[in-house]
Amino acid sequence: LIRQPKWGHLRDLHKAIKQAEPALVSGDPTVQRIGNYEKAYVFKSSTGACAAFLSNYHTSAAARVVYNGRRYDLPAWSISILPDCKTAVFNTATVKEPSLPAKMNPAGGLAWQSYSEDTNALDSSAFTKDGLVEQLSMTWDKSDYLWYTTYVNIDSSEQFLKSGQWPQLTINSAGHSVQVFVNGQSFGVAYGGYNSPKLTYSKPVKMWQGSNKISILSSAMGLPVSFHLALIQAAMAMAAPALPRSSGHF
Repeated sequence: LIRQPKWGHLRDLHKAIKQAEPALVSGDPTVQRIGNYEKAYVFKSSTGACAAFLSNYHTSAAARVVYNGRRYDLPAWSISILPDCKTAVFNTATVKEPSLPAKMNPAGGLAWQSYSEDTNALDSSAFTKDGLVEQLSMTWDKSDYLWYTTYVNIDSSEQFLKSGQWPQLTINSAGHSVQVFVNGQSFGVAYGGYNSPKLTYSKPVKMWQGSNKISILSSAMGLPVSFHLALIQAAMAMAAPALPRSSGHF
């Protein structure tokens, strides 16, 4: 849709520049002072083409200037284009196109629904892989979400089981957000910003002796070609001795 008056104003500017093109591409302009705040930038070619740009740098006052024996009115903070050094065909502050006010049309109610997703549920799309996959290259814009799941076995000798000082789970992600679950319990979210989607999640999480399930719901929007690839690197920073190596399920 054409958005007036901006579209028409820029169209007229383009036309004026095209008319002045033979002189514009011939070399640098000569600058003439034609007032206290007014200047003329004149382009001339060897074939006789001439184009002038009359400028008024005063931010609040209009000016009447004389150039080549002709009078020109320049609104405040504006430039007039003379493709033949005689006729002003365009002024940056003079808008000739009518404004088209936006008309608001009420939209009908939107249908939506929600459901609770079990963090322990696995469907036919689940797969097992050594290491972490890139979310955007895996989902390929079919979904903004991807579950990462792994299991960690906690030996009965781990000191934090007795001290109650739970291990720290740290996740570094290229964005845009992660939600963390351990044994089905939510342990918070982390998200990046608009200009910098990268994020770091680092919080203590409660674990028990035996097998513990860590589920990370990662959300990232876009395609691999337009965003940094979302690669989540999760590491367990233990206050107690290092955990035994766990099997991964992603």
